[in-house]
Amino acid sequence: MRGFASSASRAAAASAKPFKPLISSAFLQIQENPLHSLRFYLWVFNTDPVYARDQSVKTVLRNALFRKGPLLLSMELLKEIRDSGYRISDELMCVLIGSWGRLGLAKYCNDVFAQICFLGMKPSLIVLVL
Repeated sequence: MRGFASSASRAAAASAKPFKPLISSAFLQIQENPLHSLRFYLWVFNTDPVYARDQSVKTVLRNALFRKGPLLLSMELLKEIRDSGYRISDELMCVLIGSWGRLGLAKYCNDVFAQICFLGMKPSLIVLVL
């Protein structure tokens, strides 16, 4: 799938030494395109979920999406994520909703949260509380 690592690349990365939060944070900060930041975060999350759940990494991603965003959930993006074998986690949804809120997109946050079950997620306070 264009934009995401191949299965062989993911397998090689999984056997390699995992990213440290500082390296992941630095990479997220230098991305000009918020979509690239999202793709990298999803890759890290699937390679080593411990680092992707690190609060500093999530904060850097939220700030990057705020500065370079907004990154809206389109049907094409959702299809690309699903086709790559990745998924949108509760942690990622919190980051996305947080960045949209900071950008003044409260109505969009509400619309996404109202349709969260279509993303294969259950509405929860974890996602609602930013």
